[in-house]
Amino acid sequence: MSASRPRVGARRLVLVDVHARSASEALAAGELAAEHAMRSKQPHAVVLEWPEEAVVYGLYEAVSGRDDTAVYRRITGGRKAFMAPGMAYAAAALPWRKSLEGLASVALGIASCAGGVYGVTVLGETGYMEVLGARSVEEARQCLLEVLGVGKTVKMHVPRASLVELATLFESQQWREYSYHRGDAEAERRREGGYWVRVSIETTDGYVTGYWLTGVFFSAPPTEVYNVLNGLRGTRFHELMLYNVELAVEKRIQFLGITGEDFMSVIRELYEAVGVRYYSV
Repeated sequence: MSASRPRVGARRLVLVDVHARSASEALAAGELAAEHAMRSKQPHAVVLEWPEEAVVYGLYEAVSGRDDTAVYRRITGGRKAFMAPGMAYAAAALPWRKSLEGLASVALGIASCAGGVYGVTVLGETGYMEVLGARSVEEARQCLLEVLGVGKTVKMHVPRASLVELATLFESQQWREYSYHRGDAEAERRREGGYWVRVSIETTDGYVTGYWLTGVFFSAPPTEVYNVLNGLRGTRFHELMLYNVELAVEKRIQFLGITGEDFMSVIRELYEAVGVRYYSV
């Protein structure tokens, strides 16, 4: 393993010790690690064996091309992962690491070392990364410790009831099987590396009645892009609303894979197609 990978310098890392019986429990284990990291301000991680065959989508990509394989969704962005029993899942939560670009560099180092697909986001003041599809648990653990520059690890056991309770959030059909719909207008931007974003919007008499988003990219906070789009629902899509979206994107959201300007150019194209060209009070 190369010594040139980015080193985070997490000298002490808490490893959450859990056994996942389902894909939803595996994903919940990562989020449990993040919750403990946010409370304690100490880096936490989990590395476990993936229990079932599944396709795990990134947060923003709508489900497509369904077959009999189980579908799940994680809270980080990025490409979907095709998982099988025996592969490894790793997640790490790093307090005060708030740069998506920096987190992606670390996650890519782990994924390049152990194999797999990675996702990153920021939860409050804590950077969060997931690596899905590593070749083995042992290799994923070794790569994670090396890339993070860990000098010491301690184990933490969590009650199984906490894991099961959180896993239910990852099991709902609405969460797992989000689908995309083409409304009255649609716009898309693509970047090198397979990153892209597409948004469609539905309007009635100038009022926004629905929107749909899909794509492969990273964003933080994880659901803020949806919050911004939700601000359009029920309003007339005029210049002031366009300005509000632009301000929110600039001040509140980090993008990686695509840029904030990519996202705004999509919204402007939708405005040109279905927006109202005047504003009155």
